[in-house]
Amino acid sequence: MFGRNKNGDKPTTENADKSASEATNDDKVEQLPPLKPFSSKGSHTSAPPSKPAVPSAASSGMSPGYRPDIAARRLMDIPGATPRRGEQRTMQDPRTLTVGREISLRGEITACETLVVEGQVDAKITDARVLDVASSGVYTGTAHVEEAYISGVFDGDLNAYTTLTVKSGGRVKGNVRYGRIVIEEGGEISGSMATLSPDEIAQARNQDNNS
Repeated sequence: MFGRNKNGDKPTTENADKSASEATNDDKVEQLPPLKPFSSKGSHTSAPPSKPAVPSAASSGMSPGYRPDIAARRLMDIPGATPRRGEQRTMQDPRTLTVGREISLRGEITACETLVVEGQVDAKITDARVLDVASSGVYTGTAHVEEAYISGVFDGDLNAYTTLTVKSGGRVKGNVRYGRIVIEEGGEISGSMATLSPDEIAQARNQDNNS
């Protein structure tokens, strides 16, 4: 059981220790478990998390290609569609005449539903429904209308067949006739004032239509 040296005389412990070490290594190799082969379908790394499913047009009840922002933007293109809030202020009746700030107008105004005065007007108007003199506006002349709202200055002959409203800061001077009058705190009116009776209103309207 002990090895011998090349001379064949004495056994050596060096060879015996070497044989025992090799036998131990052989036992360790045999006890290792076999390696698991790689899958042919992919690598051994973990798969990334899947993304949440996006609902399709069919499942959401919308037609393919539907975009709400475009639909809302095209609402104003549809005849009879109601304008969104904020856009109503920019829309104006086609028969509304606005005289802006730093603009002067003189003459006779006809075929006007509403006259808004922000600048200066020296004119005659007898077939309008509404006269609105803004706080920066000055109207001089004659005005026969259904309703008058004075926030600026009016000087002349004014017939308001339905209502005359003098706003705070508004000043009215001249020959003034009205069906009903409202004067807010801070409003001023001076001159000749009188309330029109229903018969007088009907007569004045006929004269305006025939003039």
